[in-house]
Amino acid sequence: VKIELKPKIYQLEEIIVKPIDLKTYTLGNFCEPDSPYGNSFPSKNLGTEIGVMIKLPEDVDKAYLKELRFYVGEFTYDYFTVRLNVYNIKDGLPDKNILNEQIFIDINSTGEYIIDLKRKNIATTGDFFVFLEYFKIPDQHEGKLIFCAVHNPDIYKGNGYYRLTSHGKWNREYGDNLGLSVKVECEE
Repeated sequence: VKIELKPKIYQLEEIIVKPIDLKTYTLGNFCEPDSPYGNSFPSKNLGTEIGVMIKLPEDVDKAYLKELRFYVGEFTYDYFTVRLNVYNIKDGLPDKNILNEQIFIDINSTGEYIIDLKRKNIATTGDFFVFLEYFKIPDQHEGKLIFCAVHNPDIYKGNGYYRLTSHGKWNREYGDNLGLSVKVECEE
């Protein structure tokens, strides 16, 4: 059997591809490793989350997350695994997790943690929240995990939030806010 196909030509509209100018910002709470302030998970319940609201610069609508940074000031476990969650905002509170895949961070010592997010293709439109979640009970049940934090003397200027269970109510952190920052690229 011989089958013949006749070609059909389609004319597509012309498109022009232009480079986008991107500007890099570091946003959130930047703290040094010797910060006298600290913050930890407020509960040992799985699903407990602590994090911060990230506000984009004025006139910026879209951002691409490139890097996450935090310091661990005190650590006595062998290791501690947390999950990163990034939420959009609805009515001033975290809403839906915008990550396409789970991102786990293994904490095994004090010091600075820089998590490369470039290949994760995380894009956000508007302000957003970044949280660390108490995801897995460590083998060593007793220990300390204290993150470096920033102190906000005016309780209404803090950007920290937490919740005690994975579907619990979001609460505002009125003391020391987690020293969590992100490096983002924004369209100019």
